[in-house]
Amino acid sequence: MNVAARARSTCPLCSGSRHAPYVVVKGYAYHRCADCGFAFLDPMPSQIDLNAGYQGHKGIAADYYPHPSSRRRKAFFRALRLIRRIRGRSVIDLGCGGGFFVGAARLLGAATATGVDVDASTIAYARRAFPGCDFHCASLDSFVPATRYELVHCSEVIEHAPDPHVLMRLLLACCRPGGYVFVTTPDLGSRYVPARIEEWPGFAPPVHTGLFTEENLRALFDRYGFRPVLRLPPRKTGMKLLFRLESAS
Repeated sequence: MNVAARARSTCPLCSGSRHAPYVVVKGYAYHRCADCGFAFLDPMPSQIDLNAGYQGHKGIAADYYPHPSSRRRKAFFRALRLIRRIRGRSVIDLGCGGGFFVGAARLLGAATATGVDVDASTIAYARRAFPGCDFHCASLDSFVPATRYELVHCSEVIEHAPDPHVLMRLLLACCRPGGYVFVTTPDLGSRYVPARIEEWPGFAPPVHTGLFTEENLRALFDRYGFRPVLRLPPRKTGMKLLFRLESAS
């Protein structure tokens, strides 16, 4: 992926100016904020260039998605963990890929199941594989939901957002007051992150534009009126958190 980038003067998470070089991975420089602990690419690629790079990756097409059986199985068991928030509810998956979680939610009794992804190939696959669901091809920085949902699923997406606040505003627009957001993302604060930090797969430039700790991720969601209600056991160096929207924003 060849992306243009621009240097930042402030942290994209907390707007602090006290950030410094942290690690270089595959020729891309990450800085880390001394105020909030967020690590981010500097220079930062634009959303437009990132979106272009996602198109047709991994050879995905309407009739092909890598390891579909494994993805279906994993999506089903994740949805099963969230079944209390799925059955009879409206569900949307932001960054849905091939639609596996959307399909699992529908199978487990979601009233409506919707997916959004910027990659036209993945959406073509999802529409063919899960015809009972609703899919939209759109960038998450421009998608405008027609309604609000009772469960928003957003897995391995927030680390791709050049501006995490843009994604948070979309989560607010998608989630009903009293509804839930389930988010997963790599955990920079995990004790399992290797001592040779540059070897950690969480750093995947240029698509992983920012890496969180659980502390600063919770603080970000709190700022937008989301309160944590469930923390699923992490797998390796990832976070799995369920938040409830308590404000009427």
